[in-house]
Amino acid sequence: MKGIIPDFSGYVHRYEVYKVNKNIAEQAVREDKPMTAYRTEENGDILVLTLEAQKQMELDRKGYMALLEQEINTENARKAKEGAEKMFAEEAKIMTVFRNMCKGDIVPASDEKKLMEYDAKIYTMAKQAQMMAQMQAKNELKKHKSMWEEEEKPEEEPEVDFAASTSEFSNAQNEAVVTIEAPQEATEEV
Repeated sequence: MKGIIPDFSGYVHRYEVYKVNKNIAEQAVREDKPMTAYRTEENGDILVLTLEAQKQMELDRKGYMALLEQEINTENARKAKEGAEKMFAEEAKIMTVFRNMCKGDIVPASDEKKLMEYDAKIYTMAKQAQMMAQMQAKNELKKHKSMWEEEEKPEEEPEVDFAASTSEFSNAQNEAVVTIEAPQEATEEV
């Protein structure tokens, strides 16, 4: 799922709201009557979510947040796995350089430097073994190319922008809001 924002279409439903006059809404708030305001319109009327819409919207948000969390965990696990694979590949190259030096073969200075940076003691052992093997060698010494020269440049992977995804999700929920006829008790003076 690299760089892909999870599909939230299954987490957006139709959310019904009804208009309540500003004065009636203020009176309901003073009298502690439950009313979940969705937003206030320019004329002061308040759009109120129906109880079913409140529940559905909350379920949708929780479901989508769980999906995003799962995507984040999957992405982190993938990155950790790639990091471990790179580390093992690097160690394999270092051990190959060590083995070649111990056989008396000539390796590039850059590879020797990488071995020294990896572990100075192993480098010292390999260098001593290399010199001893070269003294005993009657044949021409084998030269090796660098283990790191042919490395491929990693492709840049697009990052998953989960903040943008939640913003898009909120926008989609806002677009799914529909105004319905207000219930009788919401339009009467309290």
